[in-house]
Amino acid sequence: PKPPKERPMSMAKTPCRLVHDCGACGTRGAPVKCPCNASHYCNAACQRAAFKMHKAFCTHWLVKDIGKKSSELALLQAQIGHSYDVLNPVQIIEVVTKEDALAAQHRQCGDLLSQAIAPL
Repeated sequence: PKPPKERPMSMAKTPCRLVHDCGACGTRGAPVKCPCNASHYCNAACQRAAFKMHKAFCTHWLVKDIGKKSSELALLQAQIGHSYDVLNPVQIIEVVTKEDALAAQHRQCGDLLSQAIAPL
């Protein structure tokens, strides 16, 4: 058996510490991170300041919202039953609209997760 080759110092395994910039003010070394791991912030105030913009692509928020809307849709379906022929058109439109919105959020979540995984 051959002895293991020595690595040059540049390739030696050393701990890597990533430094993240604040998603609100841009300060380097932001310690607070969103549960989606896509954004970091200096503190809760910076996180609140950037929330409206970050919410659009935050997978954590999207998954949470999908769960909430799924529960609402299930409750609505249970309340009106599955016999669409006896429902009034407004109820049918409400169910279909909620189903479509939920399906769109599932697609968006899948797209965002695919984009997050692709660079890896």
